[in-house]
Amino acid sequence: MLCVAAGTDARQKSGHDLRIHVISQGMKDSRIVYILRSQSHPDKTYIGLTFNLKERLRKHNEGFSRYTNNFRPWRIEVAIWFQNEQKAFEFERYLKNGSGHAFRKRHFESNEGAT
Repeated sequence: MLCVAAGTDARQKSGHDLRIHVISQGMKDSRIVYILRSQSHPDKTYIGLTFNLKERLRKHNEGFSRYTNNFRPWRIEVAIWFQNEQKAFEFERYLKNGSGHAFRKRHFESNEGAT
């Protein structure tokens, strides 16, 4: 499993959006669990699963998802690559339940600007 995380710290320091480059050929057929954060409503997040993160983010930002359409634009906060499809599916489901929410807050969310 390869993990790439992009919080507000990294983005603010670089001044650029996150660009993800998968170097390893072995990652080509992987599944990606991702967490998006709305730029217009920073308290809103979305958790999903995809094969192509760049294309999926584009579709979220162009309004193709009814769940994310009202909170565009979105940015990638966390992306985790899985070789095993079943493990990716299980981790996505975990992040969407009660204990997964706590895990996400503890490990992936920045304390900056928290109220």
